[in-house]
Amino acid sequence: MRQVIALVTKDCLLHGRSVALFCVGFLALAHALLWVLPPLPQPGVALPPALTVPAVLSFVVTCVTWLVERERSRETFALLRALPLSDLHIVGSKYLAYVLMQLAGLAFVLVTTPVGKYLSPIQVATTFMGILAFASLCLAAQLSFSHRKAAVAPVILLVVVAAGATRLGQSHAIVTELTRRWRDPWLHVAVWAICLAVMLVCLAATYLRFRS
Repeated sequence: MRQVIALVTKDCLLHGRSVALFCVGFLALAHALLWVLPPLPQPGVALPPALTVPAVLSFVVTCVTWLVERERSRETFALLRALPLSDLHIVGSKYLAYVLMQLAGLAFVLVTTPVGKYLSPIQVATTFMGILAFASLCLAAQLSFSHRKAAVAPVILLVVVAAGATRLGQSHAIVTELTRRWRDPWLHVAVWAICLAVMLVCLAATYLRFRS
């Protein structure tokens, strides 16, 4: 356990400043868009999903890339594998480091923006779980592949999800229906279960791939 804590602390110290600057830039962009764009017809939606989904997922991909590619570029990733650490320690520490980064980002957003005006606590939790599930897929891709594949795989995931959100956001009927379902508490419970299953499968698959 001490090895995992040491690895997570290293990652947080190494990438904490970059994540903080990214959060500030993201919020500045969001406020600028709120000031420029007209109000949306759907209640409870501050910005169009075609803008918010790619922006948030770009933040996720960037953080995940920092966690893995910086290690590889500085040739410290090979050093980690040479230390008396198990593969589970290394993989688990990367996942835990990202969770802590996302929690810090969420806390920053909750403190500096009126999120409660648009999202209830259960909706905030669901959004958090969905982002974690996407981040788990990106981390699995980064840790399972090397070189160009590791860099390209999260971007492909980002493009696919962003394109889907953009496509759905173009339909007023679909957005209205999703907004209505978004208030159903049982939907959130189901989404939490699915996201948790995705995260566990990604962690297990990454560990098996990493040790092979």
